[in-house]
Amino acid sequence: MTYFPDQFLLEYDATTTETLSGREINGVATYIKVVKQTSSLSTGSNAIAHGISVLDQILRANIMCVRPISGVPEWVPVPFHTTTTSFATASDFDATNMNIILGTGWTGTNNILTSVIAILEYTKV
Repeated sequence: MTYFPDQFLLEYDATTTETLSGREINGVATYIKVVKQTSSLSTGSNAIAHGISVLDQILRANIMCVRPISGVPEWVPVPFHTTTTSFATASDFDATNMNIILGTGWTGTNNILTSVIAILEYTKV
């Protein structure tokens, strides 16, 4: 069975290697890259190195986390907002890291997010 992120990667023709996207914003080339982490996330802020040198602007960040329930992956988007704010997710970026922020509800057997995949489109200085 093909899961959503696999289709997502095909649509963007993205890899973990930085690639020119073929698009420009105001004459500035844009790049695309996949950032992955396969270890579990904890509540609060989780810093994941994006490996982008001289990052200028993140133009698009399509981020999904995996929550395995009884061995079946459930994909949780970032950001994710719900009426139960303890299950909210968010992200931010700095020169070195993509930070995934998780509310306090993401703990326990069925609520641990076990990996992250992000497709980033960005410009460089």
